[in-house]
Amino acid sequence: MIIEIYHQEAIPFKIDDASFRSTVKKVRFTPNETGVHYLNAKFGSEIIPVPFKIDDASFRSTVKKVRFTPNETGVHYLNAKFGSEIIPGTPIKMMVNDARLVTAYGDGIHHALHEKLATFMIDTQDMQGDLKVRIEGSNSVIKNTLERTNDNRFKVTYVPVEVGFVTISIKWNGKDITNSPFKAAVTNPERVRIVGGWQSILDSEDRMHVIINEEKKIRFDTSHAGPGTLKADIRGSNDGLRVPIRIDQQGAIYTLSFTVIREGKYDVTITYDQNPLPNMPIRAIANSTSTNLGEHLKVEVRGHGSYEAKVNEEAEFTIDASKTSAQSTSMPIVRLTGVQADVEVRIRQIENNIFLCSYVPTAPGAYLLSVTWAERQVRGSPFKVNVLPNTNVGHSASRVICSGEGLRMGILGKEIKCIIDTRGAGPGELTAYCQGVNKTAFCRLFDHRDGTFTLFIKPQESGRHVLTIKYNDEDVPGSPYTLKVSGPPDANKVRVSGPGIEHGVLSTFQSHFICETKGAGAGQLTVKIRGPKGAFRVEMQREHLQDRTIICRYNPTEPGDYLISVKWSDEHVYGSPFHTHIFERQEELERFLHEQNAYRQAQKQWREEV
Repeated sequence: MIIEIYHQEAIPFKIDDASFRSTVKKVRFTPNETGVHYLNAKFGSEIIPVPFKIDDASFRSTVKKVRFTPNETGVHYLNAKFGSEIIPGTPIKMMVNDARLVTAYGDGIHHALHEKLATFMIDTQDMQGDLKVRIEGSNSVIKNTLERTNDNRFKVTYVPVEVGFVTISIKWNGKDITNSPFKAAVTNPERVRIVGGWQSILDSEDRMHVIINEEKKIRFDTSHAGPGTLKADIRGSNDGLRVPIRIDQQGAIYTLSFTVIREGKYDVTITYDQNPLPNMPIRAIANSTSTNLGEHLKVEVRGHGSYEAKVNEEAEFTIDASKTSAQSTSMPIVRLTGVQADVEVRIRQIENNIFLCSYVPTAPGAYLLSVTWAERQVRGSPFKVNVLPNTNVGHSASRVICSGEGLRMGILGKEIKCIIDTRGAGPGELTAYCQGVNKTAFCRLFDHRDGTFTLFIKPQESGRHVLTIKYNDEDVPGSPYTLKVSGPPDANKVRVSGPGIEHGVLSTFQSHFICETKGAGAGQLTVKIRGPKGAFRVEMQREHLQDRTIICRYNPTEPGDYLISVKWSDEHVYGSPFHTHIFERQEELERFLHEQNAYRQAQKQWREEV
């Protein structure tokens, strides 16, 4: 039996079947192109009239698998056709990633302690490439050390010099690794303060006294400790049982509240960002209320500062607890609160249970003075304190005038100066103090003998500085000032690029180029261009206001030689001056480039022979 299958263009496919042992014949064929196919059957020379049913279920259920191995990462598109027709749903978009990724891990990538060594690891998966790590704080660039521990791991160490967040940028072959740049929180538990001072809750032996069945509250100020969370743990010294606590937060102020129900000794541990505060744990002694019952009523508060004070003048008052029992070892807790801000009160014990308190308010208004003894408000507390404006204007610091660039910015290695005019403030004492991130800047005042002064400041490091200028111990207007001290100018770090410094053809010449000044320190960029007939006007603009990338443009109108001088703080940058040749025709440019290349090759060969 011979079966012929015809394509739509009448090209036959022949199938020979020599087997006649079975009366039922199955015919299978695989088309090798798309289109309509016709099936005819003959037995000998006679056409079989019975219609044939072609079972194409095998074609419908056939699944073709395509495998390929990408040799680069990124987006790939898979195109598929059946014959010459595109299969619906294609092309298929696929993202190809590298299974071997460079990763960073360790505590130092997320947390660090101020001025303490921090560490993290980088795993390069045994790949070859260029690894770079850069760590920056808000006001500093932090030095880091990269140490190879084995073939594919590196250990990174750094010491943060300021609290806050540091940015850790890790690049592999010029590109950020996964999750880079990282943000690490830098904290300093030693800067967590007790509101009112540690002396307000501890006795002379650094012990805390609490009364059973009465709530104890301790307020902590974390505003100078960096980002973190304050936690506490209180346990019995003998049985280790925990005391329930509650911590409330309002901004940087945390309030720890707890109640002890049994007498005895307890250990109080305070942590900030999972690091214990200095001198932890604190020993707390819990006693019954009968021990100091009524002791607070025996305390007296005396002195002018307990009801009145003047702005920027020290006020004093006395707390007399000499009539309390001899066993009493309490310390007074003193707080002076105002509408706008609290005022720090200094407490100094001058005799047994007699304390001298002093404070200096900086703003007029009504304040409340709270004095607590043995967990109770003393008689008359809280006291109302009226702070009056300072009428002694004969030497008022508000009349001092400061001016000059030195109040805003400066360059490392150069003296910064500003002018201070005290003629309107009368006689008085002028002081200046400038503090950097880690080092104190040198300050020198030159007296012109006419009521004016020149302040010279010499910073010892780059970064943010705080300049405090006072007259008779009172801040002058604008003080404290914030100075940004930049590194010295380095013209070699300025990079110039773009078609405007390349050779070209006048009709198609693109005359813009880019000056990248990042990392070049403080300085001024100057660009001068001379063409065949003299100087050219240059347009300069930044991409963004705070950006250090400057775009320059000029408009050449005729062919010839152009000399482009780029200077940073009066020093030529790398590659300057640039010699640019502009031609009238493309052929001239190509001939020039060919001659230039030949000259370079000859010079290279000459050097090798020498």
